[in-house]
Amino acid sequence: MFKKKTNNPPLTSSQWRKRNVAIVIAVVLSLFASWTLLAYSGGLDSVLKQKKKSGAVSIQSFNSNSPSKEYIYAGGRLVATEEPAGSSGCGSPPPSPGNSLIATAQSTTSVLLNWAVSAGADHYEVQRKQTISAAWDPLSPNPSTNSFTDNGVVAGATYLYQVRAVDAAGACPSGYSNVDLATTVIFTDDPLLSRLTIIKAQHVSEVRQAVDAVRATANMGAAIWTNPLNQVSAIHFTELRDRLNEALPALGFLTIPADPGIAQTSVVYATHLQAVRDKVK
Repeated sequence: MFKKKTNNPPLTSSQWRKRNVAIVIAVVLSLFASWTLLAYSGGLDSVLKQKKKSGAVSIQSFNSNSPSKEYIYAGGRLVATEEPAGSSGCGSPPPSPGNSLIATAQSTTSVLLNWAVSAGADHYEVQRKQTISAAWDPLSPNPSTNSFTDNGVVAGATYLYQVRAVDAAGACPSGYSNVDLATTVIFTDDPLLSRLTIIKAQHVSEVRQAVDAVRATANMGAAIWTNPLNQVSAIHFTELRDRLNEALPALGFLTIPADPGIAQTSVVYATHLQAVRDKVK
C-alpha cells in the first residue's frame, strides 16, 4: 500500500525570519539559565581567568558569589572578575627610610641602629642576618621610633641589617632601607687619631679579627696573614685592606680605594688603619 505524498508549501521569507528568531531566543535563554544555575550553585568558583600581562599569561581563580568582586561581561556572558581598587586594605605606604640606616656595635653583645624618620610610619620592622646567603630574620619588638638596639648578637661576629616603615594597619610596609653591617669587635683607642695615636700590634690584631668576621658573613674563609706583628708596617695595612676588599663587593659595599703613597712608606699611619676600621665596625 502506498501512502499519499503530502506537498507542504515552502516557508515564506517572513516565516523563515520568525523561525530563526525563535531558535536564537531559545538558545540565549538556555545559555542564560545554565550560567545562572552555575553562579548560584557556586560552580563558577572553579572557573579560571587568563589575562596577558607583558607577554605572559597569569591565571587566578575567582568567587562568583562575592559581592566585593567586579564582574566582567563579554557578549552578555560573565567572563572574569576583578578585585575593586583598594580592596586589599592598603592605601599609600609610608616612605622608605632610604639610605639612612647606620649600624654600630656598642659592645661585643649589642648593636645600635639608627635611621631617618619615615613620615606616617606607625612602627618599623628591623631585619638581621649573619651571612649573605641566610634569610632575613625580623627582630622584635618592632620599634615605634627610628632607633633600635639589638642585644641578640654574639662577640666577634658580623651582622647585616635593613629596616622598613610600616603603617598602623600593618598592611602597607615601605621599601627597605640600605643594608648596613656591624661587627661586634670593640677596638682599642677608637678612633685612631692622626699624628697622635701610636699604631700598635694590638690595633692590627683587632682589625684582623674583624676582617675575618666580615669575610665569614660573605661566605668566605678566614684570611691568611703573612706578616708577623713584631713590627707594624705598611704591609699590614695593605693586607688588611686587600683581604677586606675581597669580601665587600659580595656584601654590596664599596671597596677601600688604594693609597698610592702607602708603598713609599715603611710605617702605617692612623688614617690608614682607621679606614679599615670604619668599614667593618
